Amino acid sequence: MHHRPGHPSGRPDRHAGHDVGDFARRFWVCLVLTLPILAYADLPQQLFGYKAPSFPGDVYLSMALATAIYLYGGVVFLRGA
Repeated sequence: MHHRPGHPSGRPDRHAGHDVGDFARRFWVCLVLTLPILAYADLPQQLFGYKAPSFPGDVYLSMALATAIYLYGGVVFLRGA
């Protein structure tokens, strides 16, 4: 672990090696993957009065995208745990 120069406690920096650009990229990818989940959710369809197109396996779309969001967006936190 790296030590923060001038940090009064002298403790290692737990955030050393984190890239802000990586976090931003993961955020935007996860945001884009969230849009179809919202489009196929019941509440937005009822509120806005539309019906999302159906296709074989559409009931699994939200689950698959949510899993991808969890794994891709959370890998940094999962590694830290």
